[in-house]
Amino acid sequence: MIHFQSKNHLLMWLENNCPRKAVVRALLEGTVEYLGGFSRIPPTIQPGWITKVTSIHGKKWIVAVIVYQNRYGIRILSEVPWRWWDGNAGRCADLMNGDNPEACEHHKLIAEFDFIDEVTE
Repeated sequence: MIHFQSKNHLLMWLENNCPRKAVVRALLEGTVEYLGGFSRIPPTIQPGWITKVTSIHGKKWIVAVIVYQNRYGIRILSEVPWRWWDGNAGRCADLMNGDNPEACEHHKLIAEFDFIDEVTE
């Protein structure tokens, strides 16, 4: 199993392994926002990394690379599971933090407060 060394390493792997040709084309020609590492990517309980990809025509995908026991999987998500964002942990900063860690941290805090509100109601 490959051990990703950087964000660029992970994105190159995604380009070579993503089964959706439109996503691959968007990775190469569109805009990419790397969100970083997540301790859990629903509906699984596995960790991984998430990238937002936008095609030159405006179509958007939230693409997760999920770490399974002995392989990686790719899943298109309907929303970002901000509650489990795991950046700013001090390790592998390029791989874990994402392109804008301050914004990601903000989204995580909002998601945690929303979860607490749901539980206490």
